[in-house]
Amino acid sequence: MRRLAAVLLCVVCVLGIAVRAPRVARAATPPPTPRLILTPLSPTTLFTFEGLYPQKKNVCDFKQLKPLRAKYRGRIELVLRPDGSIGVINGLSFSNYLRGLAEVPPSWPLEALKAQVIAARSYALQSLRATQASAASRGYDICSTDQCQVYRGASIELGAFGERWVQAVENTRGRVLTYNGHVLPAYYFSTSTGTTRSSFPGGTPQPWLPSVSGNDSQAPLAHWTATVTLGDLARILQANGDWPGGAITSVTQSGDHVTMTGSGHSVSKLRSTVENDLNNDGPCFFPKKYPSQTGSAKKGPLPQTVPSSTYTVSQKGSTVIFTGRGWGHGVGMSQYGANYMAAAGSSGTQILKHFYGPAQITTVREPGEIRVLAADGLNLARIQIDGPVKVTTETGSVLATGNVFQVTGGKALRRACRSS
Repeated sequence: MRRLAAVLLCVVCVLGIAVRAPRVARAATPPPTPRLILTPLSPTTLFTFEGLYPQKKNVCDFKQLKPLRAKYRGRIELVLRPDGSIGVINGLSFSNYLRGLAEVPPSWPLEALKAQVIAARSYALQSLRATQASAASRGYDICSTDQCQVYRGASIELGAFGERWVQAVENTRGRVLTYNGHVLPAYYFSTSTGTTRSSFPGGTPQPWLPSVSGNDSQAPLAHWTATVTLGDLARILQANGDWPGGAITSVTQSGDHVTMTGSGHSVSKLRSTVENDLNNDGPCFFPKKYPSQTGSAKKGPLPQTVPSSTYTVSQKGSTVIFTGRGWGHGVGMSQYGANYMAAAGSSGTQILKHFYGPAQITTVREPGEIRVLAADGLNLARIQIDGPVKVTTETGSVLATGNVFQVTGGKALRRACRSS
């Protein structure tokens, strides 16, 4: 009966601004953002997390975010956003952050993993310093998607070949890439178009980003082809404001521009614009057709409708054929190139020297903690706790805890918990 009472106490727990302070004439300090903070009391405490996103009613099923399932170490903060959704911030040691990166398969050769870790460590440290001023207002230091670096938490080290990735992290502890004494944002990507690029479009070439062979000609996406019908192309481009409407009857290419003609119109767009439109809305309007499951890639289906903007176009009847190379922005280290170089006997140091030229490998002190935006926009979070933990609110109030609890958003954070 006492256990039942404890469970009911958790069920009615409301976190947020449920009771407003009396109004006063003087300007009041804004209340802290409602949040639930789970602080581990042991380094072995583990959070098994499931997050659900709201299912919006739109035609783009592709854009519906899939449930988040992951395991995390360190501190977890569930933050109530102004729109009633939940953000998840994972504060943990820098070393554990690196252990949770999911940028390459951990089954790859160890020297390739070492090169990847050093590049990732460099990127994260430079990102921390570059965004330090805005991190306080955001509440986190770095995101967990490919807009930053893909982070999946303890699921990586606990998964298949995870011990090899951990070994690469530990064997390179503190090592980063520097140039003229500054830690570099060591960019990397999947597969080159034959050679790497020394800058992003419109950027200034950097001496530490030489244009070199990607060494990845055997990669699955070193060469690929994709097909799109003229009708589908017209609908997708029109939805993005890049085609005025009506049928497209012919598609040609001149340099970096693709020209669509038909229905009394002739429109020329950059290859990158066409690529972005097809990747964003091809799976949205035609989820069963794009990305193509039969596109020509060496292993498996295409990851995107058009994997890169390095392509040529041709037309066969009512079908447009995109023939291209590579996947990713092409700046810095080719991850598949690092994989093949390591398999051929190159060391991690040699791999980094090839892709980053005059950059030096330097040992620095790693920061104590990094805060990662693990997820955002959730409407529900379920968490299983393995190990001792302290649960508090944004005001420091200590709450009862169970082994499993669920949090929902809305006007306030609401928590239901139980003991297993």
